[in-house]
Amino acid sequence: PNGMGEQHLYELTCELLDGQGRLIDRQSRRIGFRHVEWRRTKGAGESADPYLCVVNGKELFLWGVDWAPIRPNFADLRHEDYRLRLAVYRDCGMTVLRVWGGGFPEQECFYDYCDEMGLLLWREFPLSSSGIDSYPPDDSDSVEALALIAESYIDRFQHHVSVLLWCGGNELVDDKNGVKSSQPTLTIKNHPVIVRFAEIVARKDPGRRFLPTSPYGPVGMFN
Repeated sequence: PNGMGEQHLYELTCELLDGQGRLIDRQSRRIGFRHVEWRRTKGAGESADPYLCVVNGKELFLWGVDWAPIRPNFADLRHEDYRLRLAVYRDCGMTVLRVWGGGFPEQECFYDYCDEMGLLLWREFPLSSSGIDSYPPDDSDSVEALALIAESYIDRFQHHVSVLLWCGGNELVDDKNGVKSSQPTLTIKNHPVIVRFAEIVARKDPGRRFLPTSPYGPVGMFN
């Protein structure tokens, strides 16, 4: 990560051959290696979630910004738009960007630059509080549609060493009429779409952490 040394990246190429050794397909990815642990902070209770990030055996203070789309039109963005803004965050000494669930997947170059600059990504799936109701859709068609999107995010971006964790979305709570809770940011983990997300991450990218939403914990309401 940024501030902990150089970002060593490697080109990995895989070839698929038929029974006669003829090339069917070739795919290349640029990858990196790091080891991430999550520990409870000093003095935290036994029931507290681990939020102390340890990378390659060293405690890392996660600080940065929420990353929202630079412009509303995805197609208008140039690679240079990404590079210049990310370089500012790198030069400020930031270590993590939380990619907001109300945005879009971002272009591949965004992840490439984060790999190169050591900026870790708290990558949210595309769900966000609506301002009227922060309860995600729970009908089976919506759950399965969102599950396909989550799988596509993982398939497209999991090889990037910058991706630190996956998250269900932005400010989601179990606040639907009739199922109100005193701890809505904890009970959201039992919501059908969040359960589905957790299953997908555990199956497709088990080495990375999954958080139900941002923020997540026993106190998550705003007053």
